[in-house]
Amino acid sequence: MAFCPEGRYIMNTKWLITLMLLWSFGVAYAVGQQTPLDASTIRGVKIALTQHALALQRGDVAALKQQLSPSGEAYKQYQTLLEQNPTYPEFLRNFYQGSRFAVGNIVRGRGDEVIAELVIELQNGSPTVTKLRLKPAGNTWTILAADRPESSHSSNP
Repeated sequence: MAFCPEGRYIMNTKWLITLMLLWSFGVAYAVGQQTPLDASTIRGVKIALTQHALALQRGDVAALKQQLSPSGEAYKQYQTLLEQNPTYPEFLRNFYQGSRFAVGNIVRGRGDEVIAELVIELQNGSPTVTKLRLKPAGNTWTILAADRPESSHSSNP
């Protein structure tokens, strides 16, 4: 059986179409994995972040310790301030006095985690966005880690 150039072209086209189909199924599968968060998850995360913002403004270190997951990076990062610094509550109250907080985007993270934006506008500053990684803990959400912008003050949870 002789092999002609036209046959090679047809064979290459079939392979190309097959590869494109496989690729498109892979993309469709990956996009399908990013299902939107349900309303109760969004509501729960917003409540948790609002409580976190209030604890920062009030200097309520007891509430902050409950809001940070003991197994998370954020708790380990602020543990000394929260547990051993008696002036930290006053510092937080002064630092966040007159600040405004808002919850930004909330998206699905790994597994049951979410990534949420906490927008903080200090009294005399422009808004900064801190991305927080949260996980469910019973009927609430706890903060695992904070990804702070470089312009933000990194000494505060």
